[in-house]
Amino acid sequence: MSYEFLLSKNQLRQAYKTIKGMSVPNMPDVVVKVNQEIGRQNTSPHKVAELITSDIALAGNVLKLANSPLYRRRAEIQSVEHATMMLGLTNLKNLVIASAFKRALANNNADYRQIEEDSQIIAHCASGIAAMVDDVAPEDAYLSGLFHDAGMMLLAQKFGNYLGFMEKWEDDPIGVIAAEEEQFGTNHCVVGFMLAKHWELPESVCYAISQHHLRCCDHIEDPHLRGHIAVLKLANYLLASTVTINTVDDMPDNWVVYRETAIKELALDHESVNEIRSLCSL
Repeated sequence: MSYEFLLSKNQLRQAYKTIKGMSVPNMPDVVVKVNQEIGRQNTSPHKVAELITSDIALAGNVLKLANSPLYRRRAEIQSVEHATMMLGLTNLKNLVIASAFKRALANNNADYRQIEEDSQIIAHCASGIAAMVDDVAPEDAYLSGLFHDAGMMLLAQKFGNYLGFMEKWEDDPIGVIAAEEEQFGTNHCVVGFMLAKHWELPESVCYAISQHHLRCCDHIEDPHLRGHIAVLKLANYLLASTVTINTVDDMPDNWVVYRETAIKELALDHESVNEIRSLCSL
């Protein structure tokens, strides 16, 4: 099913115009090779590990992520080969992309690091939510969570006042997009979509990123994409209510709408949401 109707030519044109001339990171060759190897019918875990360890920095970052609190391993993963056995190739592929993404957009700015750390948490949480519902692949949910705010990093490079502007809108996950477009001519969802396409991520991942600030998804016929967007929205809400806003009981109105439309789409109740929050350590 084609999702092209979700983004207008003008939206894409404006986003392209904004980031034209910027240094948009490419997916590293080693990551392309790892993806190709994992996608083969007779995949060799040893070959995958060999490819990853050919890039010392990448291998180090993969192990650091694999042993991070997000994965809550009882025993430390000692090597990339060990990771292929303990995590499985799909999870390992996501860690490779996450490590490459982190390096590609590396910046010592504290705000950048916060976006990156939040994206890791949301990716992990989205994957957990997807595992509890139908029709959304956890590995795709992870990727959409990882890249969902990548557009913010690119726009912050372009506009010195961007992150300060966005901070003023953190209480309104729905209205922020119109405000962003009025101020900067585009928004981070469309720019993030373009980066995800540039990295050749799955189509549903790219379009979930492009739509993750929607009030609701009733106009989207494909239940798979609606579910994918809802997973990303719920993961976003869970982090925001825990870290950014610090209270679940006193949420701004548009965060409540954002949460409720996601819960309805996923056919979850509030007890399930609290269970997910606990599983995600939020």
